[in-house]
Amino acid sequence: ALSHGELCVCDLAAVLRLSQSAVSHQLRLLRGMRLVRPRRDGRVVFYSLDDQHIMAIFRQTLQHVEEGRPPSLTKSQASYGLVSPKRPLAAKADR
Repeated sequence: ALSHGELCVCDLAAVLRLSQSAVSHQLRLLRGMRLVRPRRDGRVVFYSLDDQHIMAIFRQTLQHVEEGRPPSLTKSQASYGLVSPKRPLAAKADR
């Protein structure tokens, strides 16, 4: 979901259908591996992929995963839960 831009934990939890606690835990692990980076805006923390190199690796991985599948089984970006690059709605509501 972060391939289109930064998202807050609450929006990531909604997209992934996981609890905010579970998402926060996974983001902490990813941050430790320097795969994502946080940005604080008041009380809300937004996460994005760490850099363009990570983005390129992520996209290549998705292409590789989808390569051998029949077209009917290939997931589109929408079915991966990717959202538009606009600022997340939940973050706007917190203001």
